[in-house]
Amino acid sequence: MKYIIVLYLLIQTYNYLYCKEDTLSVNLKNIEIEADKVSDLQKVYGLNSEHIFIDKSQDKEISDYLKLIPGVFIKDYGGLGGIKSVSMRGTNSNQTIICLNEIPINNTNNPSFDLSEIPISCINSIDVIKSGTSANYGSGGIGGAINLQMNGLSNSQRLSSSISLGSFHSFLGSFATNFGNLEKPLKLFVDFQYSKGDYPFKFNNFGNNIDTFRLNSQIHKITLGFQKSFSLSNYYFSVLAFANYNEQGVPGAVVLGNIENSTAYLKQLSIYLLPNFVFINTSNSLFKLNNLLKYKKMEVLDFKNYFLSNDNNYLFNSFDLKSYLIYQQIQNKTQINSEIGAEISSLNGNFLQPALSGSVSRNNFFIATSLLQNKLFDVDLLDIETNLRMDYFTDDNNLPFTFFIGSNYKIESNNTIVHLDLSKNFRIPSFDEMYYLNYGNTNLKPENSYSCNFSLSKDLQKWINFKANVYYTITNDQIVAVPKSVLTWSAENIDKVQNYGIEWVLKALIYGNTLSADISYTYQNCKDLTENSPNYGKYIPYIPQEIISANLTLNIDDFSILTNYYYNSYRYYMSDNSLSSLLPSYFTLDLSVNYRLKLEANNLNFKLSANNLLNENYQIIRNFPMPGRNFLFSINYEMEN
Repeated sequence: MKYIIVLYLLIQTYNYLYCKEDTLSVNLKNIEIEADKVSDLQKVYGLNSEHIFIDKSQDKEISDYLKLIPGVFIKDYGGLGGIKSVSMRGTNSNQTIICLNEIPINNTNNPSFDLSEIPISCINSIDVIKSGTSANYGSGGIGGAINLQMNGLSNSQRLSSSISLGSFHSFLGSFATNFGNLEKPLKLFVDFQYSKGDYPFKFNNFGNNIDTFRLNSQIHKITLGFQKSFSLSNYYFSVLAFANYNEQGVPGAVVLGNIENSTAYLKQLSIYLLPNFVFINTSNSLFKLNNLLKYKKMEVLDFKNYFLSNDNNYLFNSFDLKSYLIYQQIQNKTQINSEIGAEISSLNGNFLQPALSGSVSRNNFFIATSLLQNKLFDVDLLDIETNLRMDYFTDDNNLPFTFFIGSNYKIESNNTIVHLDLSKNFRIPSFDEMYYLNYGNTNLKPENSYSCNFSLSKDLQKWINFKANVYYTITNDQIVAVPKSVLTWSAENIDKVQNYGIEWVLKALIYGNTLSADISYTYQNCKDLTENSPNYGKYIPYIPQEIISANLTLNIDDFSILTNYYYNSYRYYMSDNSLSSLLPSYFTLDLSVNYRLKLEANNLNFKLSANNLLNENYQIIRNFPMPGRNFLFSINYEMEN
């Protein structure tokens, strides 16, 4: 309770110091659906954040965009239906928060979010925040956050559709359209995916390389949704709703030619509802109420998992309700946010520990404040942001207190921007880590970490820019899977994990937009530093030390040619770092050719993509082979006003 009182006093102090006079007027019409902005002040995530614009004419997935960002690593189980989770800066996928329109959508059951659950056709942009974000978004922000923005079509765009045909009997289709006027727009969208997933691969059978095909990897998936907004006087309302339904095979690991779970099948339904309200209180303040309702039903048939139980069918239903009340005010080039929120989560399933009677729940309440100051101390080139947050969980006795402080300073004499931030972050154990049968551990401690980031950006010439980031993170009580026997694993805490690294990217525009190129490099060192541990000084499994990405784009009139080179260094898949647990490095080369045809208010885009052009045989996750050379042909149509 004393921490809550201290935090409340801090909020009131901020309000007193910075809100005594109304000196800055805000045009109410500038408030937009995607941000509900009070002002033009920007959060100081600084150079550790990346903004990605989604080109709807491209046939890429969310993971394809993210893997090109320095410090981001995609764990891909292969094919269109394979799970694709993301980790950043040497952390694991449980330590990265995934947001939809600024609201965390990670499931309390399993926070390792599958990026393929959100169709790329619904996403307009992606923000990748590579600083600790628990003070902004709560549990899980140790590695950072990824915010997916699902916004309406542009004011001039009325209809968009695409069809793609590709290798392994793949078919993808999407359609989106706007109705109504600018004051009361309505957007409808639908997305469909089908793939047989029968890609060929090689496996080692007692020294002999054997050719075979991936089995039980088919997927049928459909997404339906809408977005609606309207305003009345000082009130603004928007709602985003969509549902996913998919049926797919669940192929297991390939061990000596035997594909585990060759008949396992998954049926899954996910429903998202995001109603948001804004009340404009004065010319420089407003109230926001952001909400998320998420329901997920999963049924896995004929799935044999010897680590959990002897049942072959698994059922679960999860429910998440999140509601955040935010007060925003801007005074004297300072923006203040005060926020309270509640999160309710529940899980029902037949694979939980018997004492739970098939059901478990968790409630979370928090209070937070943030202060964003432009031109601090009347220094025109200095910006600073401070965030504080305290959480209370009904199934945990701790009161996690987190903070973030970051600053940007611009050196005009040599076109350089310097960024520094410090943060404290945490992650509470998920339901699967605590309660899954024959795996969960109810004695787990929450993870806690401290992070420091330093970065700079410099324009070497008008057409070339260089960015570099250096970071250091210490995580205490990190949760990992530890083998207890040949067939049994358990979630356990390890005392200390040290993680540091460097990232840099060089971008160039040559002859305007005719030729663009960028190359990025990531080095990360993530080790177990638990005293008296047999794994002291060993690398954390599945974290590559080096990642290199290079892109080259050539634009000639209506034609464009894009190439991407991607390299991922070796990883260990066991914590003892034995040579037998070494996964070799790999590289891939992708090539695509685009042609855009413009017919008055209509645009047609034709694209032919060749992925893994050199037919590299590789694995990201042990015993889950990735597709070899494959092709995809796409047609995208856009109609404007």
